Parts: sequence; C-alpha cells; structure tokens
Amino acid sequence: MGTVVHVYAEGAAYEVEFFRLDGHTIAVETVSASAVRPVASTDVTHARTRG
Repeated sequence: MGTVVHVYAEGAAYEVEFFRLDGHTIAVETVSASAVRPVASTDVTHARTRG
C-alpha cells in the first residue's frame, strides 16, 4: 500500500511512498500509471513479514 506524493507528466507516472502498517516508510518509488490504482471498498489489508 502506498500514497501518491507527486504526479509526473499529467498522470503518466507517480511518485509513491510505500509504508508499513505501523506508518513507517519502506520506500519512495516512481511507478508508471499502469501500476497504480485507487483503493476499492472491497480491498483488504493483509500482512506479511519482509525478509
């Protein structure tokens, strides 16, 4: 899960901050628009341990 923090080229790409469920930032990455979607009401947050 992440939060869009910047929009590039009128939505062609996004800067996204990814974070843990406790709110700590994992990474900030630039991703293409095709890799981003809004949260849906049917989405469920799940947890897994990072190695």
